[in-house]
Amino acid sequence: MEHQHILRQPNNYGIGNPGYVPAANAMFAPPVSESQGPSAPPASMFDSMPGYEGTVAGGAGGFLPPPMPTHPVPQPQPGPEQPQWNIPSISENTAREAFALFASSKCCYSSAPAKDGVITNMEAFNTYRYRLETFTEVRSTEWSHEPYNGQPVDAFIQSPPGPWDIPAKSNNYFMNSKQIIKVPYTSSVKNCHVCVGMGRKPCKQCAGAGNKVCWVCNGSGFRHGDDRCHHCNGRGRENCNHCHGQGSTQCDTCHGKQQLLVYINLTVKWCCFLNIVYMSRVSY
Repeated sequence: MEHQHILRQPNNYGIGNPGYVPAANAMFAPPVSESQGPSAPPASMFDSMPGYEGTVAGGAGGFLPPPMPTHPVPQPQPGPEQPQWNIPSISENTAREAFALFASSKCCYSSAPAKDGVITNMEAFNTYRYRLETFTEVRSTEWSHEPYNGQPVDAFIQSPPGPWDIPAKSNNYFMNSKQIIKVPYTSSVKNCHVCVGMGRKPCKQCAGAGNKVCWVCNGSGFRHGDDRCHHCNGRGRENCNHCHGQGSTQCDTCHGKQQLLVYINLTVKWCCFLNIVYMSRVSY
């Protein structure tokens, strides 16, 4: 039995072998790269919302300073003066024991100075420990999107509330926490920017052809001599398992819905900062 290798043209994806029957609705396309479609939504995808002009996708540049207070802020009242106190004097033996205990807590410190050293003078110090805890609130905005499944669309029905007019409350004071709130009256529907509103993208595994070269016979249709390849039935190609021969896969961004609900997310963060300072003063 004679056979002849089939010549394949570079643009005939999946149909070079006459014995191959492509799956129905297979998408034939040139090879696709790993990064198919734009990685970020275009700026034209987002509407201009009053009060949120600087908001972009990804959160960059969306940090918002709090508004100026409408009423005078009360001035803090000075706290009570610290009482003048002095630590009691200690004996020389107590000072040596404290020195030796400190030296033993360190890796390479010698206790010889504490035992054999001569104490010529002892001075008492008043030490103050200041602990400052600051509880702050930070607000930022960013454009977000999700597959459109019939959610309410309220953009331009009325002006959205300002980012500092949206109520948000921390569950616990002086503890780090975060809350994400969808800004009202900013939701609109747009075509998916990744699949251009198609709901599907060319399969990366088969370059959109719906089939691939048979890995057993390497596309020849035969294995040894005149033995027809049983894996592909002599077609030289096999259906792509990734897309099931369709040549395309569902868009991961819109989940095949073709449209996205686009809206502004407000992120409210409560952060606690702690500062501890030690200050000493010689007691005279």
